[in-house]
Amino acid sequence: MSEQIPAQASSSSNQSPMGFWAKIIALVAGIAAVIGYYDDIKNKGKGIVCDLQAVVSVGLECTKISKAELEWLEKLEQQGKLSEAQLGLLDTYRHKRTTEVLAKLEKLSKGWSAEDKSRTEQAVRETVEQGNTQEQQALELIAQGDAQAGFDLLAKEVEQGLATNIDKLRRLAKLSYGVSVDTSLNAYQKLYNLGEATHWDRIYLIRLFQSYGFTDKAMLVANEALALIPDSELRLKTAVQNELGDIQTLKGDLASAESSYKVALKLAQSMAERDTGNSEWQRDLSLSLNNLGGIQKQKGDLNGAEQSYLAALKIRQTLAERDPSNSLWQRDLSLSLNNLGDIEKQKGDLSGAEQSYLAALKIRQTLAKSDPSNSQWQRDLSVSLNNLGDIEKQKGDLSGAEQSYLAALKIRQTLAKSDPSNSQWQRDLSLSLDNLGGIQKKKGDLSGSEQSYLAAMSIAEKLAERDPSNSQWQRDLSLSLNNLGGIQKQKGDLSGAVQSYLAALRISEKLTERDPSNSQWQRDLSISLDNLGDIEKQKGDLSGAEQSYLAAMSIAEKLAERDPSSSEWQRDLSISLNNLGDIEKQKGDLSGAEQSYLAALKIRQTLAKSDPSNSQWQRDLSLSFERLGNIKLKRGDLVSAEQSFHARLEIAQRLAERDPSNSEWQRDLYAAYYHIVLLNQGEDKEKAINELNKAIEVSDKLLQKYPHAPQFVTDSETLYSLKRELVQ
Repeated sequence: MSEQIPAQASSSSNQSPMGFWAKIIALVAGIAAVIGYYDDIKNKGKGIVCDLQAVVSVGLECTKISKAELEWLEKLEQQGKLSEAQLGLLDTYRHKRTTEVLAKLEKLSKGWSAEDKSRTEQAVRETVEQGNTQEQQALELIAQGDAQAGFDLLAKEVEQGLATNIDKLRRLAKLSYGVSVDTSLNAYQKLYNLGEATHWDRIYLIRLFQSYGFTDKAMLVANEALALIPDSELRLKTAVQNELGDIQTLKGDLASAESSYKVALKLAQSMAERDTGNSEWQRDLSLSLNNLGGIQKQKGDLNGAEQSYLAALKIRQTLAERDPSNSLWQRDLSLSLNNLGDIEKQKGDLSGAEQSYLAALKIRQTLAKSDPSNSQWQRDLSVSLNNLGDIEKQKGDLSGAEQSYLAALKIRQTLAKSDPSNSQWQRDLSLSLDNLGGIQKKKGDLSGSEQSYLAAMSIAEKLAERDPSNSQWQRDLSLSLNNLGGIQKQKGDLSGAVQSYLAALRISEKLTERDPSNSQWQRDLSISLDNLGDIEKQKGDLSGAEQSYLAAMSIAEKLAERDPSSSEWQRDLSISLNNLGDIEKQKGDLSGAEQSYLAALKIRQTLAKSDPSNSQWQRDLSLSFERLGNIKLKRGDLVSAEQSFHARLEIAQRLAERDPSNSEWQRDLYAAYYHIVLLNQGEDKEKAINELNKAIEVSDKLLQKYPHAPQFVTDSETLYSLKRELVQ
């Protein structure tokens, strides 16, 4: 939750007649000389005289005060002897110092909400007004850009008299929040341990625990906070309920998370209905709707998630239109657009998803450009770039996808380097490396892909070890293991692939046992079973492969039945049907294989027809035609086989022409030619040789580009061996 606490107004000074100011200037200069620092004022040319003249002449522009001058004015303030002019000067200095320090902290922060900024501004202002010499030195260090040195000095000041420094400790916690996670967490923990934590202190401690991955500690404080907050404090209750839902989501307890989010939503709705003009309460409602939508998406209720996301989007569009200059509301709008894009993508509406993602990207580019130092906006931009890359990849534009992924990766490398302790940024970097590895794999660069996947897995392993109860980090590790296993399989390292796939499978099994209702984890388990079945099939263990494929298909069928509108789950089912058909074919059950292949073909024809621009679905369809053609060929039905093989070739040619750099599609093309060769080698040898030469031409280009790729080497040997047979 991001709450906004109104900032207090700063003091302002009044102007007086010029004659009066001349007397004050003379008096101040005299006093300065007596106490021994007039020479410093004169030499530097920026002392009190400058400041007092500025009050009259340039509207408080010149407000630099030396340490001695400041101490003198503050001493007069304590004695109640400040004149109106001196009070104006001191107020002006404090206002400018607060603004300077706050601006520096905001630039260094990991992203502030309006609430974060308001709390930090209050802490800066209190330190400027109430801080001793050491605290003022700390602010100077922060203003100069050395924030951590400033925080360390403040922490030292607090430690020197902790029992009497509760207010200073709280100011330190607020000042460092979003800038130095370690310092802020340490300060909030001390407040909590001393029994001095306010409700908001507990909420920030919960958030810091989550950022570190300490979900159990976060849960403990959240439950305690709920018990302590009065029922009348609806916004506080709403905030903690949402935090509790976030923790439960991380732990994989979707049922409890949904319950917490629904309680938060009910509270937010009651506040929003009470005052429809209150923008803060309307925003709270949109946050609760988004949280609920996230749970519905994870549970596989895409329609419910879409409704929640659209309701949140409507509120955010209204707020953003009300004040286009409000960066927080603009960011909220971009988040809603991204959420909607995720649903559209999962439903197979790539065009709609692309439009939503591009609209979000446009907002984020504007925000990031307006303040390149704002890390939250930079991260948001990286998320949008990744989303766009996903769409480009699905549409077959590997070059475009690679550019988007690399742009996102560059941002994430910078963020992760700036704060290695930030688990979110480390996870983001891991995901970007995985994305890049996927593109490299599709382009045939197995070595580059393996390096990217290993780098991603290294990060995922560290995070998963930090908090074994964090289901998100455990899932990330399983995905990295599956990716690595795919590369190992392609390189012929079946033993390594089995180890990777089994490790991923064990994680998926634990997660699904933790929450069987989580559709994403069920899908992950299905994919792991399919991957393991592939290895078993390749090693000749048809019985083991069949068991793995059947277990995967059982999950895929349930998910597809749960929501027929999910194109992702429909596609998964078609993959399982094809895998089962492969086993049936190898076992000699051609009728069973044909039935499985036809069932998969039906799904894929529906998907391909619904969106002809989706290259993945087009490729899936071509592979189904190939499988069906092989069955017809084995049965001696050459006419039907030729129809299927030519349908396969037509799609392969279109895709290969669309992107010559896509090695997967180029390989599909020479495989399609190869099947035409098999069809004609006994009937029309001349045609067979002609088609074989086309296949060899494509294969040679790939092998020239990737001379050490085992798959391409083996393919080339097979094609040339067949040519020798045909020309004899």
